[in-house]
Amino acid sequence: MSDRDQWPDNPNDPPPRRSKSREESAKHNGCLKFVLIVGGMLIVAVLVCCGGLLALGWSLFPHMAQTPAEVAAVADAALKMNISENFIGETGMSIDNWLMTMNVALFRDRQGQGTLLIGTLFVKLGDPVLHREDFKNKIGQQSDEIPETEITESVEREFAIRGKTIPFQFSEAVEKETGKKIRLVSAELEFPKQITIFQLLLDDDAYDESTVVKMIESIE
Repeated sequence: MSDRDQWPDNPNDPPPRRSKSREESAKHNGCLKFVLIVGGMLIVAVLVCCGGLLALGWSLFPHMAQTPAEVAAVADAALKMNISENFIGETGMSIDNWLMTMNVALFRDRQGQGTLLIGTLFVKLGDPVLHREDFKNKIGQQSDEIPETEITESVEREFAIRGKTIPFQFSEAVEKETGKKIRLVSAELEFPKQITIFQLLLDDDAYDESTVVKMIESIE
């Protein structure tokens, strides 16, 4: 059918109105695409902010520290403190991206009688407390050689750090596998957007509480 066939028999009559079905369909498809795009962006945003933040962050550009100097630098980035010369850096890991910054450093006693583990998570998006367990699990991967212990006695001591009162647990314990007596000093330091884990483990005969207290009191 030609366009001429669409004209009315009477030239004075108005021409027939064209169908808008195609135009309306095109507009509908355009709106649908817009909704799908925006909806997809919102879903991704929710996953990133509420569920996938740390899972994604762990995999982005980790740097492993192997030398004592590198481990010391990672520890300093995690928590500024005067670490006793009895400890030497063994291994460390750091991640710094747009989601978060994480630094974990493991020191070993020079006589092989214990370890010192320091780890800090700074979350740039969201609340770090929501990711506490993920952070602890990640730290656990850095401390596979630390033996499992059973605490027999524990005393809480408080220290003033950055204007906050932070509780530290001073514990007596035994290694589950060997029954050897050890000392454990641990704490979780929470600051805005940040969680820091402090864990010191020493054989009972190598433990010097005054040295440990000096280290804690030196935390900036």
